[in-house]
Amino acid sequence: MIKIVLLTMVIIFCLPLNAQALRVVTEDLPPYQIVIDEKLVGGSSFLVVEEMLKRAELDPEIELLPWARAYKIATSSANVIIFSIARNKGREPLFHWLAKLRNLKYHFYSLVKRQDLMNLTLAEALDRTVVAVRYSYEADLLQKIGFVEGKNLILTVTYKDAWRMLLKGRADFTYANEFIESTIFETLIIEPNLFIANFDLGDTSDLYIAASLDTSPHILKQLKDSLLSMQQDGTFKLLLETD
Repeated sequence: MIKIVLLTMVIIFCLPLNAQALRVVTEDLPPYQIVIDEKLVGGSSFLVVEEMLKRAELDPEIELLPWARAYKIATSSANVIIFSIARNKGREPLFHWLAKLRNLKYHFYSLVKRQDLMNLTLAEALDRTVVAVRYSYEADLLQKIGFVEGKNLILTVTYKDAWRMLLKGRADFTYANEFIESTIFETLIIEPNLFIANFDLGDTSDLYIAASLDTSPHILKQLKDSLLSMQQDGTFKLLLETD
């Protein structure tokens, strides 16, 4: 019996590190992660991560979750990959930052027909209502500059929800990046040019693939080697140009 127990322990400890459970979490974020019928089917970030995992010989399911849940898992669990996540000072020490996907510029967007909202100052916008996704980069920034949930800030589960609220007049603005605005009408199946970039704060951010702090060093190496291979043969750049 003792020999069996010892043998079992040896087998467990000798298992390759890449056999450790790896989770990959993301959200519905067109055009980077495209979801149809509740399934991830495309988008440049999704394709990059899919190829990264393939080359690393890792085969976890890519989980589609509300952003708040995905973010909580990635900041509280070991061996978690999250994408596409904005990198900023507050998040800097919370993750291993594996690869930059793109740079984004942000604006306050409103409905074209809302001429009363055009060219407001930030001080004036604070008297209006803005909608953003809970625990998102956008929500974090809005709260830092004076927007308060329950007063002038509405937090939703998904970006689709945020834009739908704007479309229905339940919020005056949403704070979002240019790529999201350029594709949201396709996602919501509405006529284009209903929204307008109203004003901005000169704010930009970089979207990344990141790993939780407690991710196995062996897994990190596999993923970094995989990404390096993709960058060297041009696959990384090619996939990012599919949007």
